[in-house]
Formats: sequence, structure tokens, C-alpha cells
Amino acid sequence: MSQQFVRSLFLSGRNSLLRHYVKEEAETIVCWLIEHFMGLSRVDILLDRPISEVPLAYSEALEQVLAGVPIQYVLGEALFYGRTFLVDSNVLIPRRETEELVHWIIQAHPQSRLRVLDIGTGSGCIPITLALELQHPSVHALDISEHALGVAKKNAQRHHVAMAFHQLDVLNDALPPGGWDIIVSNPPYVTQREATSILPHVLDHEPHLALFVPDHAPLLFYAAITSKAMDSLVPGGMLYVEINESFGEETRQLFLETGLEKVEIKRDMQGKDRMVRGQKPLLG
Repeated sequence: MSQQFVRSLFLSGRNSLLRHYVKEEAETIVCWLIEHFMGLSRVDILLDRPISEVPLAYSEALEQVLAGVPIQYVLGEALFYGRTFLVDSNVLIPRRETEELVHWIIQAHPQSRLRVLDIGTGSGCIPITLALELQHPSVHALDISEHALGVAKKNAQRHHVAMAFHQLDVLNDALPPGGWDIIVSNPPYVTQREATSILPHVLDHEPHLALFVPDHAPLLFYAAITSKAMDSLVPGGMLYVEINESFGEETRQLFLETGLEKVEIKRDMQGKDRMVRGQKPLLG
């Protein structure tokens, strides 16, 4: 094979993807595909390493991406907080904003043996990361979807994390008993009217059950979560949630009205209201 082939393969794939993605995203996706299917890194591409053949799986994967399937679903995995998690169409693809939520929790809680509950766990990236980064916590996770819990359990096994899983509907069922020190949730928060602004590869492939709430009830899940958190947190326990940037103040007010205190809105790296936390009052 010509020494130019790897570089040409990269450029060909990038140029094809430019119809759907900006240049930086297109280049990142092609690099992921080349690394995944051929074991070649960005450095190999820059050095124009020779290869004997282009695997059929690479070509098929590129076609899937060109058809709009998110690269993470094509590869069956996604990065989160420095680790690789299995993903499929039953769970949301982990976002950088959620990494910021997890980092906020880790930085704020150096204590050991905390009891942690994740509501709406999806791939399990939040509780598994907390289990690995906090000091010997006891971690539980719940989701309404049996299929999502199946993915989360595989990820827990992959990362050698022992934790408990619960299938229940947070809108209608009681939380698992336990006296939680931390409750965290990244619940559905995209309103139906916002669907028109969502990129097609998200709208057409990621689970709507984990994305959308009715226009008339944008804080539907937050109302249930805050109410149940007040009953389930230990005194001084903390509730953390990821939020719709358009409802930061409304979520803060909901926390306060429910009885939580020290309520704080935190912006993400793009300067958008993205996280809220509050504390259950201490006794006395």
C-alpha cells in the first residue's frame, strides 16, 4: 500500500462527514473509527503509516455515521470522566456537562462511606464514576427501563464496581430506603417544543423516554425528585441535578419551596445554567 493511504483514508472520511459535521467533529469521528478498527492513532495518521487493507467493518461503520447514527452507538461505547462505557440506543450518550456535574460532587464530598443514589441511571456512568472516585461509598442506581439497567449492569461489571440496581418509576414509586447522603439525577428535561432545535442524530437515535418532558410540565421530574429526596436524604444530605438551561431559576425556586436550603445554581463550561444542588436541613 502507498504511504499516502492512511492519510488519504482520513481525508476521504473527513470530507464525507463535512456534510453533517463541522470540521473538528468530522476529524474526531474519523480518528475514532480508524483507531477502533485499525488500531492507528492520530500520530499514525500524521506520520502516514502504511496499512495492508481497509477493514470492511470500518467502511460499514462510516456508512452508519453518514446515515446519522451517533458514533458512540456505532462503536458501542463512549468516554466519560476518563473511562469507556458501553452504550446502545436504550441509553443516552454521556455528555460533557454531566461530567461537570459528577466532578462537582466529587470535589464537594471527600468523606468516606457515603450512601449515594442515582435516579435515572441510563448507562450507569454517573454512579459508577462516583463509586470509583469517592471514598468507599455505597452506591445504588435506579431506572424505569429494564434495558437501560441491563447496560448499566454491564458497565458496573466492566469497571469492577459492586453496586445495587433498582427498576422503578420515580414519578410513581417510592425511592429505595437507605438514608442517602447524596442523591443525584440527570432526568429528562428537554421540552417537546425544543425538539425542533435538536440535531437529527440525537433526535432520531437517542431514547426519547430519557430526553423529553411535556411543554406544560418542564419540571415534572424535578418536582418528584425533590419531594422524595426530602424524605430520603439524611439531615444535611445533598441533592444534585442536571437541568435545562432555560429553567435554572425555576428549579432553584422548586428546591427552596420543597424545603431544601443552601440552594445553588452552577453554570457549565459554556456559561449555561446546568446544575443545581441543595441540602436537606440539619436537625435542630
